Amino acid sequence: MRTPSPSHRSRQTSQIPQSHRERAEDLTLCGWLSTLSRATCITFHLLYRAARDIRPHSIRRAKGLSFHEFVAYHGMRLYQGRLTPVQIQNLLPSTGKTCGRFARKHGLVHRVVDLDYGGIVHQLGGDATGLSTGLSTSDPVRHVVLFHGGGYMAPALGRHLELAIGFADRPRGDVVVHMLQYGLVSGHTNQYPVQLQQATSLIHHLLHTQNITPSQIILLGDSAGAHLLLSLILHLQHPNPLVKSIPFQGRFAGAVLLSPWLSLYTPVQAMRDTDAEDVLDKESLARWADGFLGGALPDPWNDPLTAPREWWTELPIEDILLLYGEEELLRDDGARLAGVLGECHASTVAVAVPGEVHVHMVMNQFLLLKKPCESEELYKRWMERHLGGKVVEVAVKGGDST
Repeated sequence: MRTPSPSHRSRQTSQIPQSHRERAEDLTLCGWLSTLSRATCITFHLLYRAARDIRPHSIRRAKGLSFHEFVAYHGMRLYQGRLTPVQIQNLLPSTGKTCGRFARKHGLVHRVVDLDYGGIVHQLGGDATGLSTGLSTSDPVRHVVLFHGGGYMAPALGRHLELAIGFADRPRGDVVVHMLQYGLVSGHTNQYPVQLQQATSLIHHLLHTQNITPSQIILLGDSAGAHLLLSLILHLQHPNPLVKSIPFQGRFAGAVLLSPWLSLYTPVQAMRDTDAEDVLDKESLARWADGFLGGALPDPWNDPLTAPREWWTELPIEDILLLYGEEELLRDDGARLAGVLGECHASTVAVAVPGEVHVHMVMNQFLLLKKPCESEELYKRWMERHLGGKVVEVAVKGGDST
């Protein structure tokens, strides 16, 4: 294995260069006071709304929602709509902290690699190189590359890492998870195509520094992460002139797209009116899209559904799983993508899941709904099949490492 280049160096997880910070702005004392005051007001508003609509047959409750679901979904929309990206980024744990906690909980090696363009990859599992598992098994090591959602403005959640391991009780010993920590959008910072540059740098590092083959890699993205995943795949075959191209040959073992957010140029008025049943807010989506695009004109990488049809016939992926909820605000994006993939990529399974909202399997756990989740079962079966072989339990490593 070749020695990592200076731009792809590993380091202790606590050493964060200024150029590789996830968020661009830290709150001042006044900023924190304003944020906590606003968050408190939102919470009281939510409690008032909950008390008003606690009756089972309240006309304000969306069809079929339990009281818990109604309050949880409404709360998500309130916090999205009334907090700025900078406030959300400071209130939530960083992606790095979330990865560190996950590694400690499961006794995984946590290796951090600085990428070009300010990106970071958190490698969870395997040995100190991020490659070998150190276990005796005839099955090849699989690598799950995760592009997390959050409107390009929020860090990864702990549930994203549970997603990456297929919601198993414990991580498999023959799987290494690679979480891309991309720059979060705020104001005029980290706008398109920064995240695509960072994702491309990650794939270059895996293929050409760590010598992992595409056939060992499963790509996973939810919401904005699915948008980034598709942008990356299109870029590998048809390079974006704003982003450095990389040598690429072969085919990825698979890709999972969950509730993809694809039509970032759609005006609020044209979005489906399903706010009452989903965790997403239309006005917030429009603001996040404007912040991410920063005035950029549409192109096939930031607006993937406009890519030429022949590009979709050349996707370097073996199998694709596309899941989205029938009740979600972004259902039309999922349906349009399902149509394109169904026509152009034979090895695609696309399911619109009845009664589910945006990235339902993650929200179901994050919001502590704990209800039966059809999309989660479909996803778990797909992951079990594509990770292959019998389950190999992880050997406890004991804390973070490089």
